[in-house]
Amino acid sequence: MDKQCMSLDGWSNKRNDPIVCCSITDTYGNTMLVDSVDTSGNPHTGDYLTELALNVIGDCEAECGVKVRSFVTDNTGNVSVLRRNLENNENINVIQYGCSAHIFNLLAEDVIVANVQKQVLKIMKYFRNTHLPSAWYKQAGGTLLTIPTEVRWNTVRDCIRSYLQNRGKLVQICEDHRE
Repeated sequence: MDKQCMSLDGWSNKRNDPIVCCSITDTYGNTMLVDSVDTSGNPHTGDYLTELALNVIGDCEAECGVKVRSFVTDNTGNVSVLRRNLENNENINVIQYGCSAHIFNLLAEDVIVANVQKQVLKIMKYFRNTHLPSAWYKQAGGTLLTIPTEVRWNTVRDCIRSYLQNRGKLVQICEDHRE
């Protein structure tokens, strides 16, 4: 039986329906969606999520021949209860932990220098949203300017990285077109 890591995450779709999805990742890093559950009418309590997780783990093992050995989630209070419930469940043997990327994203919010981020964002939006500077930037061979999105992890980092990678082009365009 193949051993896998399962992850669970919840969000709202475009119609604002609450969704919980589970996926598995194999030892080679390949990921497959296992289940997507419309949880309308069910509060996302730790106990409800535990029930969902146990059902998906059981289905995955029975139908796919996969042994779930670890379980990763984000770090909200309700999934902390889920992880504690899995840890105390004598019928399964999985290692459970919070998502490292999510933890780092939360930590990054504590160390962001707001004024620097604000200025970089102002520059990026100017070059992305103003016709002539945008055209000059594309002509100079600049790469995609990333704008941070609150619900996408690492986009602040990606924005700063994008700015630093293209800073020379941005400065040169400003020098060439001072008017």
